[in-house]
Amino acid sequence: MKNKAAQYLFIIGAVASIGLSACNSTATNTKSDTGTAVVESAKENEANTSDIANDTSENVSIPEDVSLENSGIESDDYETDTDNAVSITLADNASVSSGEGVSISGNTVTISKAGTYILNGSLSDGKIELSVGENDVVRLILNGVNINNTTGSAIKMSSGKKLILTLADGTENTVSDGTSYSDTETADATVYSDGSITLNGKGTLNLSANYENALKAKDNMIIVSGTFNIKSADNAVKGNDLVVVAYGTIKINAGGKGITSEGSIYVYDGNIDIENSEEGLEGLTVELYGGTVNMNSTDDGINSRVKADSSLSESEKEAFSAQYQETAYFKLDGATVTINAEGDGIDSNGDVFIESGYILVDGPSGNGNGTFDYNGSAYITGGTYIGIGNGDMKQGFNENSSLASVDIDYDSNIAAGTKVTVSDTSGKEILNFTAQKAFSNLLIADSGIKIGDTITVKAGDNTQEITVSSDSGVSAFPGMGGGMPPQGEFGDGNMPTPPEGGFEGENGERPAPPTGGMRPEGNSDTQNE
Repeated sequence: MKNKAAQYLFIIGAVASIGLSACNSTATNTKSDTGTAVVESAKENEANTSDIANDTSENVSIPEDVSLENSGIESDDYETDTDNAVSITLADNASVSSGEGVSISGNTVTISKAGTYILNGSLSDGKIELSVGENDVVRLILNGVNINNTTGSAIKMSSGKKLILTLADGTENTVSDGTSYSDTETADATVYSDGSITLNGKGTLNLSANYENALKAKDNMIIVSGTFNIKSADNAVKGNDLVVVAYGTIKINAGGKGITSEGSIYVYDGNIDIENSEEGLEGLTVELYGGTVNMNSTDDGINSRVKADSSLSESEKEAFSAQYQETAYFKLDGATVTINAEGDGIDSNGDVFIESGYILVDGPSGNGNGTFDYNGSAYITGGTYIGIGNGDMKQGFNENSSLASVDIDYDSNIAAGTKVTVSDTSGKEILNFTAQKAFSNLLIADSGIKIGDTITVKAGDNTQEITVSSDSGVSAFPGMGGGMPPQGEFGDGNMPTPPEGGFEGENGERPAPPTGGMRPEGNSDTQNE
């Protein structure tokens, strides 16, 4: 969340000083004759080089998809076998292991050699300490363990390249810490690595972080598979350089960030349910290619940003966050996402790209934030976007988007719990969703809505017939950066035609959007710094 007044003063001042026109639309929030809805601005575009030349930036291009194979995941991240594993049995003041590379002192088990270790048993106040060579990898197979450390990390790699935690098939494992750490403890997470952390397997890990963070890696955080129930006083999952979720069921209740990185976050499949957080997903880039992501946040739902230098003052950080950051962006290309945010639903200090998938944002109930906030440009070329909010500081899509969008203002609030349906002229339903909060504004884009269509938007007892025009969703508050991708970024320089019917399900049919608001049916129980 940024200081919006400062942000838009900064943008207006900057635009005036350099004489830029970030958007050709001059639409304003003028009430219609009926006093019930306003349709604003977006264009079904046929891009050409002259369009590009007239935009605020010629440097923005839709980034190519990052495949799972190229995301930073490595072959050993999939390793789950128990061959040649050294056995360690945990017990209070009675832990034993006959394996080489293991030493035990009281309730501290130290591993000093690369390799695979299988852990059983429990420690009521103890820890697993890994201290190996800087290029060494240690794999711990958690085979039904319960490890609690009241004065520090329960599992800690103080030196080494990578810690791999394998959750043995069918097992439940619990790892926790206390509310304070000893003065000699340098880590700040229940499971901590000075290198990378990988999690895999078909078991369950319950993590209770009572001090600060739950899972923290100084390098990469890779979640290949498994079931995770995480409760953290601060951040739940942090990979300093990178976070990859290949698959898994992750439930998070965080006092800080849900999943955070100073680099990229990639999600490919699985179920992520962030029940509580300050910010749900936060990274330099956030890219969602599949799976289901649900989140509740007291601040921003999804935040893509360049991390401000810690030496800056708060006012300098605010000014920095109001600038266009060309390396920061949010990209949706296949996932199903629902956001309930009290800050901005989507906040990108750079750009936004929605290519396919489904995203529904229940935005803030208070003023000063919006469902959609970006400093560059926002493009939609496929899929579905639904923004439910109060209309304060609102933004729409870039006029060069290839998908039409519709922006609607209401004279008075529509009550929380209201079901909204969008239908075509024949009465066929295009979208339906239920608002979790009272709202006075909707921003809708869907592959089933075309320029020239007349759609019916029904919100409870309020029914609107709207003819979609070429300027029915363009932002009234353009960002600082942005612009069409240079010629060739889409192969021929033109925006792609959205697929007929939008993104398709397994049987070639468009999947129905969630009808229950925040959590699509069947996912209610799934499950940094």
